[in-house]
Amino acid sequence: MKTMIFFSTLLSLTFCNSINAVAALNTPIPHGQGAFFYDNGSTGQWISDITAFNTTNLGFLPTIPAGGTVPYPINRFYIDVGDISTDCSTTPCTVTVGYVGASTAAYYAQFHSTSLIFALIGAQKGDSPDLFSNPNTAQRAATDIVSDVCNDASANGVILDIEPFAADAFSSGSAIYYLYHNTAQGLNNCGKYMGLFMNPGTVFSANAWGNVMPTIGSNSFLIVGAYDISDGCINPNGNTQSAPWPYAGFSIPSGLYQQSVSGKISYMTQAAKQYSIPFTVAIPAAASLSEFAEYNVQGYPTQYTPFYTCPINSPQNQPCTNASDPNRIHQLDYVQTARGIISTANSKSPNPTPNVGPLFLGMDYWAWTEPLNPQCAFSPGNDEVLPNTPPGTTDDQVIGYLQNILFAQQSG
Repeated sequence: MKTMIFFSTLLSLTFCNSINAVAALNTPIPHGQGAFFYDNGSTGQWISDITAFNTTNLGFLPTIPAGGTVPYPINRFYIDVGDISTDCSTTPCTVTVGYVGASTAAYYAQFHSTSLIFALIGAQKGDSPDLFSNPNTAQRAATDIVSDVCNDASANGVILDIEPFAADAFSSGSAIYYLYHNTAQGLNNCGKYMGLFMNPGTVFSANAWGNVMPTIGSNSFLIVGAYDISDGCINPNGNTQSAPWPYAGFSIPSGLYQQSVSGKISYMTQAAKQYSIPFTVAIPAAASLSEFAEYNVQGYPTQYTPFYTCPINSPQNQPCTNASDPNRIHQLDYVQTARGIISTANSKSPNPTPNVGPLFLGMDYWAWTEPLNPQCAFSPGNDEVLPNTPPGTTDDQVIGYLQNILFAQQSG
């Protein structure tokens, strides 16, 4: 998941060290469907899109009763508000947490009666290395996040997307541990939630599953990232030279995507059962940096050259220029693959992951955003991966598919 950068001021404070001493929230973390929203220049940019998804039969459902809604609409909104950044040109390092409250307020005004609104805050290690290595920096960032979210009447909680996901995230004393632990504790004190974007394989390798709930507490949940498997820098024959297509624009091979997501879900479901960890699974309903249907090369050889991911079953998916190729990958292929992994056949439940019951809170959909720009050494410039919102076209009907499965789960 990639975020945009905004800025605000920071306060400094540390929290006590035991989240278990804090009372659990009275309201359980709700089940349903979540989605990521990135406004670009227009606050509340995607409100009309999601209103249509939640309330309108777009032509792919059986009849919805007059005044009715899609049975399991999106009810968790993850609204991008800004990023964490650090500047270590002074001592101690300056910590800045971007927070644009107008973004949460716009979606809250429209959806708060039926949904939870989360502020989405990100950080990249390359931009904020001290956040990953200095506990004091991480504690100060947590203090500012708690202050912003607790004082935002339009936010029910925060989603933290800290990349890469740290192997020591649940190891007491590490910097990222303090970021997660102190944020969760502070938000619990004001009755709000925390969600963490994460990689189950990393937690498994660190043998850290038993530390998850003591770190994050009962007001938190994990978001399993079932997209951005390779961050879009796959290229043929290991060629990493700076060159135009065909050395750019390769989506992740379909077999590798299924293998990777299957492993993540396996790790997560086993740990959820053993340690009672609530979680969601985020899937690429729109283009991510490694799961996409179209790659647009800008500037070579023309200003706008579209390529598509074909064929679907080759060892290395190859770009092609034929949009009508019957074998090309569509965004729906990723959605169906991901859902097939996390679902049981013919389930009538909105939360169909087998054997984990209420711990699985539902799927999250990446994303409503602007086109993403891959940052690969061999990319020629301002290339784009598409579609940037879940498509509803005749040949790539993600919206219709999601509405259909949600309706089927309700109607039996």
